[in-house]
Amino acid sequence: AALRVATLTVRDITQQIEQEQHIAYLSNYDERSGALRRAPFLKFLALRLERDGGSALFVISISQLKTVNLKFGREVGDALLQEVVTRLETSDRGLSVAARLGGSSFAIFSETDISPDDGGKLAAWIRDRIAAPYLLSDARAQIDVHIGYLPFDRQGGLSEIQLLDMA
Repeated sequence: AALRVATLTVRDITQQIEQEQHIAYLSNYDERSGALRRAPFLKFLALRLERDGGSALFVISISQLKTVNLKFGREVGDALLQEVVTRLETSDRGLSVAARLGGSSFAIFSETDISPDDGGKLAAWIRDRIAAPYLLSDARAQIDVHIGYLPFDRQGGLSEIQLLDMA
């Protein structure tokens, strides 16, 4: 009878998998705010453009973020960015995930069909929601919000990048 020998090597790759998942997360999401990055957001917007019905794209710019960072520290500034994203994404208004375009600029669009008039009302609601005071780590912060919006539909013939530039 022949003797057979087998060698089994076991290696824990848990840490490697966690690192790969973290890298994948960082490629799609902004680390400081938790918002989607620009490139994946544009893919979602392109998908929305393929559907029938009207929508609106909103570009939000917040000011006073630098003041918050200087006065309370970067941790509070980051918490403020995260809260802005939470306020944008936790509503019953049919909005997409929020994207951080850079610095203090964000974008979001309507997932549901809306008319141009309703787009204006929704823009005002978003502005008011984001401009409401923030209580972060015992710091009360107030920011200014500027919002541009652009109603759009599939028949407009514009690309997602053109929409973003126009809003």
